[in-house]
Amino acid sequence: MPPKKKAKAPKKSKEELEEERRLQEEEEARLRAEEEKRIEEERRRRELEEAKRREEDAKNRAAELERLSAEHDATKFDIEGKVQRLAEILRAQKEARDWQKYLACEPRPDAQVEGDMNSFLNSWSLEVSTDLVEVAATCASANDVINDLACVSANASATNDAALNAQCAAFTDKIARMIHEKIEFASRHILQFADEYTDSQSRNEVKLASASHCAKLGLWINLIAKGSRNKRIEFSELGVSVDLPKAVIVQSLALRVVHLPYDPFSRQSSQSFDLALGGVFSLELLALPPPPKRARGWMMREVADEDEPLKRLHYPLEGMVVSAALPVKVSLLLPSDAIYAPSPRVGWWDPQSESWEEDGVSEVVFNPETSIVTFSTMKLTHLAVLQQRDLNHQKFRWRLTMSTTTHNTAHLLLRTENYDSIHFEVSNVGCRLVAPQLPQLSKLHHEWMPPGDLLVKLGASGIGLCPTLSDDLRFGVTPKQKELEDRVIDEVVSVVSAFEVSVGNLSLEAASGGVRWLSAMDNPKQVVFAVKEIHWPYIDGTRGHSGVDLPVVDSSSSSSNNMDPPLQPTQQHPTGSSYVNVLTEVDDEASGGGVKFRIDRSEDAYDTHVHLKSALEDISSPDAKDRMENSNVLFEFMLKKLLSLLRLLSYSKPLCTTAASSSAATPSDADEEPFASTTSGVEGLGLDESPGAATVAITPAMQSAGLSVDVKADGGESAAPDPRPLLPLQLAPPSSTSPRGHLASFETGFPTVVDGEQLQYASATRLRGGEPDPCSRAKQTTAGVAQLLGGCAVPFTLLMSAIGSGTLSVPYTFLLLAPGEAVVALCLVGAAMAFTADIILRVHVAVASKSGNEEMRETYQELAVYASGPRLAKGVGFLTAFAVFGACVGCVRVVRDMAPTLIAIFYLPQGSSFDQLPAETQLAYVDRTVWLVFMAVILPLGFFRKISALRFSSYLGFAFSIYLVGAVAYRAAAGDAGVELDSAEANGLAADVTGSGLSRLSEAIGIYNFTFMLHLNVIPLLAQLVVTSSSSSDCDSDVALRQAERKMRYNVYGAVLVCVALYATFGLCAASIYGPSTQGNILLNLEHDPIMAVPRVAILFTILFSFPLLFHPLRSLVLEMSAICGEHPTVWTQALVSVVLLAAQILCAVRVPGIEVVFSFVGSSILLLLCYLMPTIFYAQLYPWRDSRAGTWRMYALCALLTVATLFCSVATFRLLFK
Repeated sequence: MPPKKKAKAPKKSKEELEEERRLQEEEEARLRAEEEKRIEEERRRRELEEAKRREEDAKNRAAELERLSAEHDATKFDIEGKVQRLAEILRAQKEARDWQKYLACEPRPDAQVEGDMNSFLNSWSLEVSTDLVEVAATCASANDVINDLACVSANASATNDAALNAQCAAFTDKIARMIHEKIEFASRHILQFADEYTDSQSRNEVKLASASHCAKLGLWINLIAKGSRNKRIEFSELGVSVDLPKAVIVQSLALRVVHLPYDPFSRQSSQSFDLALGGVFSLELLALPPPPKRARGWMMREVADEDEPLKRLHYPLEGMVVSAALPVKVSLLLPSDAIYAPSPRVGWWDPQSESWEEDGVSEVVFNPETSIVTFSTMKLTHLAVLQQRDLNHQKFRWRLTMSTTTHNTAHLLLRTENYDSIHFEVSNVGCRLVAPQLPQLSKLHHEWMPPGDLLVKLGASGIGLCPTLSDDLRFGVTPKQKELEDRVIDEVVSVVSAFEVSVGNLSLEAASGGVRWLSAMDNPKQVVFAVKEIHWPYIDGTRGHSGVDLPVVDSSSSSSNNMDPPLQPTQQHPTGSSYVNVLTEVDDEASGGGVKFRIDRSEDAYDTHVHLKSALEDISSPDAKDRMENSNVLFEFMLKKLLSLLRLLSYSKPLCTTAASSSAATPSDADEEPFASTTSGVEGLGLDESPGAATVAITPAMQSAGLSVDVKADGGESAAPDPRPLLPLQLAPPSSTSPRGHLASFETGFPTVVDGEQLQYASATRLRGGEPDPCSRAKQTTAGVAQLLGGCAVPFTLLMSAIGSGTLSVPYTFLLLAPGEAVVALCLVGAAMAFTADIILRVHVAVASKSGNEEMRETYQELAVYASGPRLAKGVGFLTAFAVFGACVGCVRVVRDMAPTLIAIFYLPQGSSFDQLPAETQLAYVDRTVWLVFMAVILPLGFFRKISALRFSSYLGFAFSIYLVGAVAYRAAAGDAGVELDSAEANGLAADVTGSGLSRLSEAIGIYNFTFMLHLNVIPLLAQLVVTSSSSSDCDSDVALRQAERKMRYNVYGAVLVCVALYATFGLCAASIYGPSTQGNILLNLEHDPIMAVPRVAILFTILFSFPLLFHPLRSLVLEMSAICGEHPTVWTQALVSVVLLAAQILCAVRVPGIEVVFSFVGSSILLLLCYLMPTIFYAQLYPWRDSRAGTWRMYALCALLTVATLFCSVATFRLLFK
């Protein structure tokens, strides 16, 4: 049964269909209305947001402009003061130059002075000569003036002196025109009277030639037209030969050869894309005037008008078939100071197109060994070797950084199309070229000259780096706006003393992970560059080849094939270890020149600044700020001129614009290689610089960097990094080999027991690895013994630092105070000094661990640099020098006190007594003896380069000091005081110690401070412990550092405890023996004691021969801090400083009442600052004392201790000054 069919839906009526259509239209209308409403609301919302954004932007913009205006007003006076200082310096330099030139009677005019130039031109225009030799000499002198004008013009362009630039251009044109006129006049005369220049051997032709150092003139005149073959015209004096074809030889004419070292043509043409390299050679054919006629003894010549120019003949000559004309073969000797391509281009000047053309010149062959180029030409006119103008204009990479070894010196490295590395060195005296090292540029490597002079001479040699404004139009370059470029250069030179500057968007890691502001590279109103803070040690005097600044081994040197001149790697500060992009853009509304700066560390577009220094303030360390504030204005001026002429900002073409941005944004280490070596071949590398040396010294810096060096058979070396972490400390080099300014472990004068070289060898043996040879095994055995003794060396050196000449005044303090009071004061001062020394230890370890800086030096000054910059470090240096000076005065005073003993031994006859002499005679003998001993005996010892042999005097002094304490203790136990002073002397001494209890206690505290002084040796000896720990175990750097810190803390407190025991015993025993007769120098009490006779003399000679250990570092400190001595003081300067220092010490020692005054004054004034104030500053600035309760309590204790010490030391200082 089939299924039933579905019933059809009833057909809708017309009314129903109309209703559905109406409902559908209403729904569509509703949807359209809702959509329109939504669109309107969205529009209103966007308008509201846009209005809010504009309002916010307006507020931000107003705040930005207000901030920029305030910043400009705040710095305006400082900038004006700097400009005024620079103007005064330049004016003084000009006056000095003018005076020197006046004294030298220099005939060459001053190219900057218009009057001098006019006088020169007027006088030269009156000189008329037809002698070719004289003309060549005057042309050479005029060319020297043209060179001076070119240099002055370049320097004027660098300073935007348009008037001086135009003046130089006008005078250059006048001189070039006068040179042409002089040559024309002489040539016309010689051609007119050619028959008079013939000789008996050749009456058919005349050949004249003359060459000066830069101008060459030659004439060949064919008087009688004959010849059937080609003729070679050789000007051997000029290095020029010309093969003239037969068609020329058969005519009467002249060939003139002129070489001038400048290019007068292309300089004035905007159509020429080439320039003449090595000058212009002019080869011209000249028509001869009618020959003279002889009649009846008369000679008649046709004299041409002086204004009529010489008639030049064009080759091919008239009447010759052009297609059949043969080319002229020419051979030219090129100037030796220019760099030519292996296949140079030779061209001729076309006056119609005002450009150099090459058609008609063929078969060009260049011999680089002889600098001779040969070619064939159909053009006898102005010829030259051509070079493209913009060959080296584009800088694909550049970097500017300060030198870490020489004051006020920067290094600028460039990479151009033809040279991988061009290296300039800039200082306050000028600029010089470091690389490429080519023989053609040898004169530019050694002489310092203004930037304009250097770049002009470099351009004349073929390395043109200075694009002009006309080059912008000539080559279609869109430069940065002139005002923007000048402003950026001004700001860059103001921060370069603290920041390395390089091309922007090249080696930068932006916050967004990619390259920032890439569009600014082609925007004439924006400039992008990169900066990175530099950090180097406080003492940055030149080290030569003995410096050990860098844990890097790279002995590569620059050559002509690999022109990558070395530059010392930048040492990075913890806060400035990465590059920062800086965007500079034109803002017409901004104050201070309409330019503003911002860095990519901030995403706020309104976080801008008028000055680059302000933009970098938040990321600048105190050291960087101090260096920028104290930058040398003359150095900045020299650098500004160099950068202005190079136009790095307009002609930088970074690799990231030609390669993928991702790969260029973060280059590999290989990309940095040409820019990462040292300023001299082995500077700071610890390499043996002796000829043929095949060894590499393992420097402490290399050990601390975990670097092992394997020496190859051929003398080469390969460096392999140790997998261990970097050790943030290094062993101080031995005093005999330390560079000037890096003090070994004196700064108090006592050397270590174990030589640093032995510990150094022990560590180096572990680093090298491998099986040593038999000789090395013997050395390892010695090194093992050295390490064993090294465990005792540190505490023993600390004891020697404290127990010295100050011990002689300890008994005197038991006269100032009651014995019990003196012992208590001694214990308290000893505990305070040990506590502050421990603070120094903690701060140094905290800074080394936090920074991870393996280059950190083990000196007190380095902590000062980290705490507050170089100013504080210089202050610490001055305090150290004064403290050592006081110790030297004390030693001289001890010798003066002992002078009667010397006089009795060496001068007085046997049986005579010094006490029998009159008082005036005694005083005269004593003073003469002191002067004679120190000037004739001790001063020559201070001139030795190596004084390490005298370190044994320190060991003997320590031994005799212990013996002295034991002898006094023996006397006290035996109850025998030997021979005591009489009652008059005792009463006089007792009256001398009268005063309030506070003043006497303060004076005693000053002496105790001096006797416990060991702070300056804590940091160097810690480094020795670190190296010993790391070389004797496999622990990492942090563990070795902590172990060394713990051992050092035990050593410090142990040494102070031993000193307290010795001083207390010495003072109590001496007080019980001598009582109120105790002298400030205890040796005076032992004068007539037989058991003390030999020790007294031994102590005297020990002090004499250990005196150079104090004096030598003092002289080094004075030379370092003296700006007058310079970076390389001569022998005579060092001798003069030595004599002045020693004379001052002797005069002070003669005037003070006794050594107790010296020691108390030094201990209560200078050591208050060094041992109490400085540790507090270092702890507050560098140690994270807020992170722990113990650290906070130590800070409170330091402040309290400083307050108490300041009170007592101030009382002692004033008492001693007015005593």
